[in-house]
This record gives sequence, C-alpha cells and structure tokens, in this order.
Amino acid sequence: MLNCYSKIKTDELIFTMIKQREISYGRKNLTPDEQFLQVGAKRTKAGEFFKPHKHLLCDKRVSITQEAWIILNGKAEGHFYDLNDEYLCSVELESGDCVIIYKGGHSLKILEDETVLYEFKNGPYQGAKKDKEFIRGKDV
Repeated sequence: MLNCYSKIKTDELIFTMIKQREISYGRKNLTPDEQFLQVGAKRTKAGEFFKPHKHLLCDKRVSITQEAWIILNGKAEGHFYDLNDEYLCSVELESGDCVIIYKGGHSLKILEDETVLYEFKNGPYQGAKKDKEFIRGKDV
C-alpha cells in the first residue's frame, strides 16, 4: 500500500493506493478514520458471511469531495498534484487496483482500450460549479 503525502504540508495525505495483489485475508481499512470517504479491502474465502445490517442515520459534516477509482479491467495512469497544484507523481493502475484521493489535484489517463473502472465520491453532489476547479496540470 502506498500513502502519498504533500511536499509542502508533509502531514497532509494526498492519496492512498493499493494493488490487488496486496489485499490480504481479514479486513484492512485503507483510509484513516478522519477521512470523509472510507474504504476497506478484504480477500475472502468461500463460506464467509457478512451479517445482515443497515446503517443508522447520523449527521455528518462534509467539507471536501474525496474520490476513489477501482480499475475493473485494463490499465490507467493516475496523475497527482500537491495542495499548490504542483505535480507530485504518477502511478500505474491495473485490474483490481484502487486509489483513494483525499486532497490535491488529480487526473486519469486511460492506457488500454476497453478499460473499465468504478469511480466513487462522497455526496451529496451539488453540481460542478460548487465541486470542481480545473488546474493547470502537467500535460501527460
């Protein structure tokens, strides 16, 4: 698992990435508890059972949109930018890999035809004008 931190504010987590082959038996929380988007990973065996449950209504204050990508099939390359919009790094994502983005900028370049991915964001969604600002990222 890779945790990438800001270069200008070294305690700020920008993103977490886990490769599918790194997922082990037993639940592993990938995100710190204080993040708005919570993600866990678990390799399972036949016969395991998740008890029926539901989640309770509770007030939660959300101040930033966080995002996760899970590559189902194919390859992509994630590009990440620091809190000041400066380029940080790129990572290659393959089938089964997951990236959780907490802060900073990001872009995704698809490397193979027919790449399929899920994209998750915390809500509620209030429209692009309130949610997104384009930055001058590195052309890749």
